[in-house]
This record gives sequence, structure tokens and C-alpha cells, in this order.
Amino acid sequence: MGKCRYQNYDMQSAVHCYGGHVRENMPTFAMLLNVAEILDAIRNDPRVRDALRQELLSQDLLELPERFAEYMASTNARLDGLTEILAQFMASTNQRLELLEEG
Repeated sequence: MGKCRYQNYDMQSAVHCYGGHVRENMPTFAMLLNVAEILDAIRNDPRVRDALRQELLSQDLLELPERFAEYMASTNARLDGLTEILAQFMASTNQRLELLEEG
């Protein structure tokens, strides 16, 4: 059997890749490939990788990168606000300490 190309993912391509013979209850195209070819397709073809993610991951996991980016943005905004509050507090504390030292 020759090396298959990953341009078409239909049964006709699977039959061609398998040498033109159709077996009874033929498995999906992916079953006809060896493990190295499957891994190669996952690593090198974004369409295969995305299709695999859609099949294997829950919607919650698929949305996780976007949700994490939103969380990071809101956390950074809160930290920026806290940093400003802390700087103001430190400045007012230093001013009060200076007044105490003088008086």
C-alpha cells in the first residue's frame, strides 16, 4: 500500500489509499492509516488537528483559551487598580510619617 495524502477525507479517498479494494464493513479512513501517518496528519494539517479537537474536547475545554484570556485581562485590570491604590496609600503614609517626625 502506498503512502496516503491527507487532502481528501472521504470514503473514496480511503478506498483509493487502501489499494482500490472495498472490504465489507470497512472502517473509517483514519483506521486505514498507520499510527505514524495519523500523528503526521495531526501535527502538520491544521484541518485534521481542529477536527480532532472538536471531536475529543468538550465545549468547555474548547472555550478555555478565550475564557482564560478574559480572566487574565480582568485580573490585570484589578491588579493595576490595586497597584495605584497601594501607591496612593504609601504616599499618604509617608506624608503622615514626615509630619509626625517634624512635630
